[in-house]
Amino acid sequence: MSEADDAAFLALVDAIARRRPDLGSIEAVLLAAAQGGLAADSRGLAKALDVAHAHALRAVTALEEAGLVAVGRRDARSGRAHYALTGDGTALVAAAAADPA
Repeated sequence: MSEADDAAFLALVDAIARRRPDLGSIEAVLLAAAQGGLAADSRGLAKALDVAHAHALRAVTALEEAGLVAVGRRDARSGRAHYALTGDGTALVAAAAADPA
């Protein structure tokens, strides 16, 4: 990613966090990453953020409970969760992208 891409991604994360202050920062990052196709599973997200897989799993679970992502499948052994934005998740990210201020 270029510096401009990094800045745009961070602005989107901030805009999501402002719209949903009930979400943690890792959840806002996950939503932005899912929308941008940067990570579609908890292991990939953990690697991209350089955090423990358990943190990424908690974020996926919190967003699933909030109705913002849907888990398509989970690896029984590792717990790896493959997820996608729901309609509500897509709407939240789109609103944040349209009005980041």
